[in-house]
Amino acid sequence: MSEGVVLDTDWAVFAHRLSTPGEGRPLELFTAYGRYEVVAHPLVADYNDAMLLHLAVLAELRLTLGVAAWRWTVLQDEAVDYAGGKPDAVYVPAANALCAAEVDLGFYSLERVRKKLKAFTRYQSSVWGVISSRRAAYLHRVASELGLPPPQVMVLPLPGKSLLTAQAV
Repeated sequence: MSEGVVLDTDWAVFAHRLSTPGEGRPLELFTAYGRYEVVAHPLVADYNDAMLLHLAVLAELRLTLGVAAWRWTVLQDEAVDYAGGKPDAVYVPAANALCAAEVDLGFYSLERVRKKLKAFTRYQSSVWGVISSRRAAYLHRVASELGLPPPQVMVLPLPGKSLLTAQAV
């Protein structure tokens, strides 16, 4: 396999064309969304398939936003934040304000989405990566019901699809 998603040692995630062997471990992920090929750093290669897919979509989000790895810190790891208040990642755009980044593959409960939307108001801004326009509309509706401004939502492709298909909603 020559292409994939690499999860780096500092927990930054990025798409990468492998140029030399040994940069990561090729894995096949089997999830509710299908089979995907990724390349995972050995530190995360033993994570379950759902977590690796989540991190791969988080990588797509960072790339779509154009955020440099040194400005991006992944807070999400295998110890999932079930309480709902912590974003998957935080980043500092050029304006030097801390922003939240979250991936929602469509499995979050209404309660969890509400908690996250409320908790993310403490950040300068937040952006959500989703894989369907239907989920984007759902997030906007829940924010509206809470009296919150609509979050920035990016509809992202699943791993293996072109990053050029990402759309802001």
